[in-house]
Amino acid sequence: YLALRLIDTAAYYYMASAGHVMGTKMETDMRKDFFSHLQKLSFSYYDNTKIGTLMSRITSDLFDVTEFAHHCPEELFIATIKIIASFVILCTINVPLTLIIFAIVPIMVIFLSKFRKKMKDGFKGAAFKRGHIIREEDIPHLLDIGRKIHSTIDLITRVVDGRILTGVDTAEKQDFRVYVAAMGVEGFCEHLPEGHDRELTLISGYRPDIQLLALQRGVRLLIVTGDRSVEPLILKEAQLQKVTIVKTDLDSATVIRRLKFSVPVEDFCAEAKFQTLDPQERVPSVSAQILNSPEDVMPVVSASGKFEGAVRKQSISRTPPYRLILVDHNEPEQSIPGAEEIPVIEVVDHHRIGMRPTVNPIKFTGDIV
Repeated sequence: YLALRLIDTAAYYYMASAGHVMGTKMETDMRKDFFSHLQKLSFSYYDNTKIGTLMSRITSDLFDVTEFAHHCPEELFIATIKIIASFVILCTINVPLTLIIFAIVPIMVIFLSKFRKKMKDGFKGAAFKRGHIIREEDIPHLLDIGRKIHSTIDLITRVVDGRILTGVDTAEKQDFRVYVAAMGVEGFCEHLPEGHDRELTLISGYRPDIQLLALQRGVRLLIVTGDRSVEPLILKEAQLQKVTIVKTDLDSATVIRRLKFSVPVEDFCAEAKFQTLDPQERVPSVSAQILNSPEDVMPVVSASGKFEGAVRKQSISRTPPYRLILVDHNEPEQSIPGAEEIPVIEVVDHHRIGMRPTVNPIKFTGDIV
């Protein structure tokens, strides 16, 4: 008996110390994997999934899984030891009585299975109710993605690889306030800003109820994602309300990322407050300016305001991808502009030697003609 109590104590100690530490680590890893998976899902998934459901999965459901994963082996081991030891001890006292007692075990298993099913259904119903709980003050944050762009519907259609189903003044430049239909029908219009109806742009999947409310509100643009069908009633209402509908095969997340590329470069450079580079400037003279800039990309704009290109901050610190071989000259003044910035690996010449020192040994061929 003393040996069994020692084994029981050791098992409980393991469960209370190492077992719980292991469970916590498992829960941490599973939550990281779960969050990483959520980051890869499309916005169309979030359009049709309640936030409460996701939070229930990542908190209570995940906790139950980890509890089962690290408690089940421990409890199974302890229970098995107890049953075997009890059977052996009771058999040494009275074998017939022991068989009678253990004959009741199958009956207990049947009753436990029935009650377990009822408990499972109850917990499942409670989890479903938790998934539909969402605070009213959270709705605006779920709806507004905080993006305002200045573009045209034609440019937006091009960058999202879409096609216009109903269109009005699609070449006109204007501001677009972009929102995603990521909430229920209740209170949808209440959380759209007032006074900007002809600037509102709504991104949605197959949400006829939300789409109809948006059309009745008179939004400027409706982007239907995921190659979802558009009901004839929606198309008719859009024509009556003079709302443009663009349909695309892309998901909502990709559409949101691409929208910023619909802004014309000329408007972007004119409105944005950032430094620009002149095409005639040399890299060494502006490298410090580029590296100290808060922007990762600096545009190159001519004196007439024409966009010539862009310079990435990352490219400034890289080693030049070119190597230089000087032929028929070796002095910097006789070479191409910027030659002093490129490593020289070989010289073939017959003039005097006037080149700058090199960092590494090079092949030098100098012969009199």
